[in-house]
Amino acid sequence: MKFPTTASILALGLTLVSPVVAANCKLSKPASVSPSSTSSVHSSSSSSAPSSSSSPAAPVCTNLVQNGDFADDASDWSLTGGNVFQNPCVGAVGCFDALASSDYTTSFSQTVTTVAGTTYNFNVDYYLQNLSGSITVVCTLTESVANGVTSYTVPVSGYNPGYFLSYTNTYTALTEETTLQCTMSTNGFAEVYFTGVSLLSLQC
Repeated sequence: MKFPTTASILALGLTLVSPVVAANCKLSKPASVSPSSTSSVHSSSSSSAPSSSSSPAAPVCTNLVQNGDFADDASDWSLTGGNVFQNPCVGAVGCFDALASSDYTTSFSQTVTTVAGTTYNFNVDYYLQNLSGSITVVCTLTESVANGVTSYTVPVSGYNPGYFLSYTNTYTALTEETTLQCTMSTNGFAEVYFTGVSLLSLQC
């Protein structure tokens, strides 16, 4: 048998490997691939390809309550009793400074547009400023259908003045129009800063 010369190998554009290096080179056995690693390799290689399924649309997280942060004072709200607006207010954008005594109650209300059958998160943020005696804050969501009244008692009592508090609950609308009203009453004197009222989709 006639072996090719070094010159002929180089002429073909091949690379010479020294016998020492060649002796140290070992052909490794292909590693076995488990089903889980196979799927991960497949998913990573296919991740660059366009997805055939479209992602679900993000929920529209718009507060259904207009001027819910009271930044525009009494705009969009119907009011009764004693009230003052502050802007800014204890670190918030604005607030409804509700005053009540044993002689009168205070309330604020607004009618919002809802989607029948949709569940919302109803939230009230408030700051207890002054309290002498006991206090009750009841918020109602009323619809123009039989028994269409949902009432929530906001737990203001039991806290000392000077605390930011928050109340959240769920509400499922029955019609396309809901009237929200919060009423504050006391047997002494009370002052509460309401800093935010919101009605948001449960997905937000």
